[in-house]
Amino acid sequence: IYNRIILENETVRASAVSALAKFGLHHESLRPKVIVLLNRCLQDNDDEVRDRATFYLQMLENNLNLAKDLVSEDLPVPLLNLELSLRNYLDNPIEAPFDIQTVPAIEIKETQRPSAKGSDIATFNVKSSEASVEKINTLPEFSGLGPLFNTSKVLELTESETEYVVKCVKHVFAKHIVFQFNVTNTLNDQVLENVSVDMSVDESSGFKLDAVIPVDCIAYSETKSIFVKCNLPTSQPIATATFTSILKFDVKDIDTESGVIDEDSTVQDEYQLEDLEVTVADFMKKNFVPDFATAWAELEEGSAVETFSLSSVTNCADAVKEIIEYLGMQPCDRSEVVPPKRTKHILYLSGNAVGGISVLARVRMRSNPNGGVSMELTVRSSNLDLSSRIASSMYS
Repeated sequence: IYNRIILENETVRASAVSALAKFGLHHESLRPKVIVLLNRCLQDNDDEVRDRATFYLQMLENNLNLAKDLVSEDLPVPLLNLELSLRNYLDNPIEAPFDIQTVPAIEIKETQRPSAKGSDIATFNVKSSEASVEKINTLPEFSGLGPLFNTSKVLELTESETEYVVKCVKHVFAKHIVFQFNVTNTLNDQVLENVSVDMSVDESSGFKLDAVIPVDCIAYSETKSIFVKCNLPTSQPIATATFTSILKFDVKDIDTESGVIDEDSTVQDEYQLEDLEVTVADFMKKNFVPDFATAWAELEEGSAVETFSLSSVTNCADAVKEIIEYLGMQPCDRSEVVPPKRTKHILYLSGNAVGGISVLARVRMRSNPNGGVSMELTVRSSNLDLSSRIASSMYS
């Protein structure tokens, strides 16, 4: 790395200074040598390199705790999400202070670019998500939910070409989950009335459906939201389940030229939606851990181990992607990168479960010659019941 400081341009040299500082922060045995090298960087002819070297030297020599906060701790949410949430907070001020826990953990994709004039603020998915949560909090049936813990990505429950397009977003709170069904009517000769979603789940799962907020009317090309509130199991810190959903509504014909609704043409109808899965990822936020080995050793007592096999994948790289998606945790030590043709691999993960409990996971895997990947999943947290639940959920 120091060779890059000597040989490369100023941009690379500045980045190399930051990399050196992180080695000095995380490896005590290397710290004196790193400090010597950073002192040499104070003589660089670029002010950015000199400034970084001065900053990191002050941190490493005088305040290691502050250095860990400023140098090694990544943001718990994507930077774009944080920026958009802060902009929305400033545009719509409220008395309560800004809370980073309200920022979606899943990276938001821009849905509309700013106009050429630059006068219009771009519309992002995050705004609709925040607006939905604000609407949920105003519903009397949904009072007392508390702060939002997590919001899932948008799930498509119908094909995009169907006459009724339905998408779902899951909003997770401490003791409840709210399903938001966004329904679009794509038929110009029909209007939908009394639109609701009838959900069901196995009683043994512990989930209890509590309230439904239907929609009175959805005209052509309109998209409106139906909300379903569900109580989470009280006996389990994290629970998983499969929900079946049926869209129910009244259909009325409408004259496409005059726009007049035929009130005598009412027909009750229903539409089967794709099943909805509530998984571990819904109750988990990604959390960066700078020193996974140390954090892992500190949680040894709350450890749970399970072995299983994934038959849906053929190699370790695909298995890594599937596990990260299912658990919703942050890869550590760049363990999400699997070298080509590698038949063995270890994945390290970190997250914060609902309730603010820190969770770590280690997945040892081996690809099988006949297909599939065998795994040993070890989960550690301060709550043994939580660790066991997460470990066993992979094959439940």
